[in-house]
Amino acid sequence: MHGRSLSRRHESRIKISCSANDKDEDNSKRYRYGNKFFVGIFFCALSGWILLGIVLHFMLSSKTQFTFQEDITISIQDLDLDHPLLSSHEFHQADEEDITFTIQDAILDELPGLLEVPENEMEPTDLIPWWYLKPSIVELLNTHDFIANPSPVNQHTSQIFDNLEATLLQISRRVNWQVKDPFHNDVNKTIVAIGQKHVLKRDLGVGSSGFKEFGLEVISASDTSRAISSGRIKSNLRSVRHRDWGVVLCFSLDSNYCLKSSEFPQFENEFSRINRIVGLKEVLWSKDKFCSTVRKTGTWMNVFTFPCFVLPVDSDWMFKSMSRWQNDVSLIVKPYKMGGGKGIFVVDDLIGLQKIMAQKYVVQPYLSKPHLLNGKKWDIRTYVLVTGVYPIVRGYLFQEGLVRLATGNYDPNAKAGGNRTQYLTNTSVNRKQEKNMDVLTWTFSKLEGHLGTETHGIMMSRVQLAIGMMLVSSETQFGRIFNKLGKDFSCYNCYHLLGVDLIVDEDLFPRVIEVNGQPSMELSGQSGSKYDATKLLMQKELAKIILTPMSSVATSTIQILNGLQLETVDSQQTLHNHEFLYYAMQVLRESQNLNSFVSVYPDKVQCSSSSRARIWTMFLDDLYTDDPARRFSHDVISKFVCNM
Repeated sequence: MHGRSLSRRHESRIKISCSANDKDEDNSKRYRYGNKFFVGIFFCALSGWILLGIVLHFMLSSKTQFTFQEDITISIQDLDLDHPLLSSHEFHQADEEDITFTIQDAILDELPGLLEVPENEMEPTDLIPWWYLKPSIVELLNTHDFIANPSPVNQHTSQIFDNLEATLLQISRRVNWQVKDPFHNDVNKTIVAIGQKHVLKRDLGVGSSGFKEFGLEVISASDTSRAISSGRIKSNLRSVRHRDWGVVLCFSLDSNYCLKSSEFPQFENEFSRINRIVGLKEVLWSKDKFCSTVRKTGTWMNVFTFPCFVLPVDSDWMFKSMSRWQNDVSLIVKPYKMGGGKGIFVVDDLIGLQKIMAQKYVVQPYLSKPHLLNGKKWDIRTYVLVTGVYPIVRGYLFQEGLVRLATGNYDPNAKAGGNRTQYLTNTSVNRKQEKNMDVLTWTFSKLEGHLGTETHGIMMSRVQLAIGMMLVSSETQFGRIFNKLGKDFSCYNCYHLLGVDLIVDEDLFPRVIEVNGQPSMELSGQSGSKYDATKLLMQKELAKIILTPMSSVATSTIQILNGLQLETVDSQQTLHNHEFLYYAMQVLRESQNLNSFVSVYPDKVQCSSSSRARIWTMFLDDLYTDDPARRFSHDVISKFVCNM
């Protein structure tokens, strides 16, 4: 591979060569290739080292490798031996020094999928160049049926859920948020806005505007000293919060400023909602954590984002991987936690990184051939409402986001990217050159007029897929954080508005750049501004999704479940899980109020036979190879959504 895709042959031979060291003390994975004694004697005679031969004899499995024809060495420890391409081969029956077997040409693209990618052990970029996509995936992304109308799955009558009616009615109390105080029916609940002063000043007006249409009073931190002390909720006011505070709005760049993670389980109740999801900073919001999360998807990462390296930890991986890439690949360097384009710069070679190797940066390949609008680089700021992340994510894309343009003309030959206004599209950077926000930013509608309806539609379908895959890839990480807070904790009354930024290459393939957990709601103040109108409409419709109840949600859920072909033991166990039932009812309730939002996951296109549906199937199969129960839950939810 070495910076290029695998060379094609009618068939290729993979040779497994045996060697050993004392790295793996617990010998948790031993693979026996014939008689160990025979192999030990063989190595002993070959090397002439009697003592080393004995060590190899007893530690044979500690570091067994196989070597590809192109001199790429992969540790057997990193192999997914349950992968169908490997599980059919009986390694233990061999009685030779080396083992060889052949794979057909069509399977060469699947080689990266044979590898597990443990955290902090192996980078997928060690195997393939960053621009590489499996030809089968590229073909699916380019097919004309990428946008398809879903069709319901086959239905039949079943009564297996009749005894769940009482359970569903009880769970629906959590699903249907009520405006009125449950203890004082004549009093509306209160919205409490807390956070950092400068963020409150910037975002409170727009961020609370949608909730005011429900007749809810908004109390900010500056208005009440009884509720806020030094920017943090007093723990002895928890009972007041449960009863009186309908929604807690946190406006902060620090995820622990409003509520500590340890406080969320005590806040989880059917009376309140909070616009924060526990662990977002540790999973997606911070650039380094985003990198750690998405690279667990292996080669799928190249479908929806860029490979990334976290300095200083990944410095060795980075140099090893980039030495296999093209010599002219530039790199973009970003600080872990700064926003607004601060601290970002471009280097044209690895030499430019030498001075910062010990500092905290995220390094990614620089997209040298972006799609241009009137000669200028651009990206898109999408607004994604996430209403759940575990056990399965729920995310909705606002269909009228913002296109952010650089003010300087793009120069592909400029050293180190050129001026910041040539390679950065952040409005905070380019606003110094252009004050009119409707010139500096376009709406998606204006972009559609420029690209054409069909081209724009295909691109946006790819955007939905990229965001959906990014969110699904985070499920396991969120699950680990939630389990530490309590066995039954799922943050069910949490939601979070994300600013997800994507850049589009010359072929209109979008990739996620980063995730912002506190996207700016500041308005331009310009009369008739579409920039302002986009944010105001988005907040209005967000509040409807979060707060609007559905009186028939329990009975409607039973009707849909009864219509599915789900009578296996696994099906019944899954569907009797309270978390799953809550999830199903929330999907149903939220779907009634989407308006200008569209679901990125669950993706209703999964119900069709389109190429996008096939990509989802392949992605979920690979992602949850070792978690069949989670994979099954995704299938059931897909069928449920298809029949809503």
